[in-house]
Order: sequence, then structure tokens, then C-alpha cells
Amino acid sequence: MLHLIQGSDIQKVLYRVDLLKKDGFKYFFGDFSTIRNAISSTSLFTKEFPKLIINLDTNQNISLNEESLHFFLSAKKRVDIVITGTSIKIPKKFEKAFDKKEVYDIADNKDIFKLLDGIFLKKEEATLRGVQNFIKKGEEIYLISMVFYIVKNMLLFFYDEKSFIKLKPFVQSKTRALINKNFSKKILKDVILALSEADYKVKTSSDSKSIIIGLLLFIMRRSN
Repeated sequence: MLHLIQGSDIQKVLYRVDLLKKDGFKYFFGDFSTIRNAISSTSLFTKEFPKLIINLDTNQNISLNEESLHFFLSAKKRVDIVITGTSIKIPKKFEKAFDKKEVYDIADNKDIFKLLDGIFLKKEEATLRGVQNFIKKGEEIYLISMVFYIVKNMLLFFYDEKSFIKLKPFVQSKTRALINKNFSKKILKDVILALSEADYKVKTSSDSKSIIIGLLLFIMRRSN
């Protein structure tokens, strides 16, 4: 299999990659000649690592040119290869070479940011209405990961100023506004525990709708 996952919505791309890792995929680190030799020459490699993730953002010595794409197409019979990145250019003649392509761009996913605003600004009616689409699409884990992304930024504000000031200015501004309006260290601790519990329950229960709605109500009603 040759699979492409790309887009400017980094959180969504990482979410999809995390699901693949849970299914046995392993990250590959190295240049093109290394992966070509490993797949072509070592039978042990294909037994131990039959599922590979190649991130072109971190593996900048690998590019999708004609040579590499010809090789990946021949290798996909022995190894499942997933190629990821934020902005990947594919030669036109190879646009249909992938068995599966997923593209997640910020502009295509405005609903998640509207929903996050509703959660953290305590807009219960709009939030409970908006979350239904994510539940219908089976994206409960993605939603939890995005809520944690917001919480993580608030944790950086409290505990890691050096990392916090490296965030984009508008993210810093929005994070400060949430903290000043609704969230303290104690509340964040409770929210993190609730997120962990919801994440476990969604993965082990058939009633994910009730779990997600309960989580969101807890966050909205637990804030100041």
C-alpha cells in the first residue's frame, strides 16, 4: 500500500498518524538511499517493519521525485508505506499513484475551531449542537486531542514560559484571554484528568456520544 496524508491542519495530520502508529506503523528516519537499501536488501527488515511512516517535513533528504516514487510503487507489494507532510508536491504523472490520499487543510476544518471556542468560552447550546457532527463522523478521539492542544498551551503559560513565547502571537493572545477569563491551575488539573478518562472510555466503550458530551459539559461548567 502507498498512502499519502498531508495538509496544513497539522493536528489532524498528527491525529491520523497516531492512529497508524497504534496499528503497528513505525517512523522511518534517514535518506532515500537508506530506505531503498533497507527495503530492497534486507528480508528481516520487511518482517520487523512491514508498515512505515515517512514524514517529509522531518526527513528532508527524501523527496517525491520520479526516482523515489517509482521505487515506492515497486516496494508497496512488500511494505506498507505512508508518506506525510504539511505541503507535498507530487509530479503530475504520479497524482493517481497512491492507493489512498488524505488531505486536511485548516480552511476545510473551520468547524473544529468554532467548536473549541464554544467549549472554552462556555457556549453550551452551540457546543452541544456542533459536537454532533464530530460524533457522527467518528472523530471523538480527534476532538479530545484538539481540546488537549488548547489545554497544553495553557499549561505552557503557567509552567514553561520559554516554550509559550515561541507560540504564534495570536495563539499566545488567545491562551492568555482564556486563562484570564476562565481557567486556573487547579481547573486545568481537573480538565486533564477528565480528558485522560474520556480518552480511555471512548476507546473502550460503545457509548462514545455520552462520554464526549459529559466531558464537554464538565469543562464548560468546571471553568470559573
